[in-house]
Amino acid sequence: AEDWCNKGVALGNVNRLEEALACLDEALLLNPDYAEAWYNKGVALEKLGQWKQALAAYERARELEKGKP
Repeated sequence: AEDWCNKGVALGNVNRLEEALACLDEALLLNPDYAEAWYNKGVALEKLGQWKQALAAYERARELEKGKP
């Protein structure tokens, strides 16, 4: 999952946002509780102007981070 997340971040950094989202979704299929992937999905969605979906992804990331020791 970490490799998919890292690839998604790299693609997002060069504005290949649809590809970034696909990679982040792969990461989340492997680990649905991966807060960093949820956060980065929020970033990509925000850049695409998909505010509602971005907010949901950010909220999920925050929930998962709260549960960490």
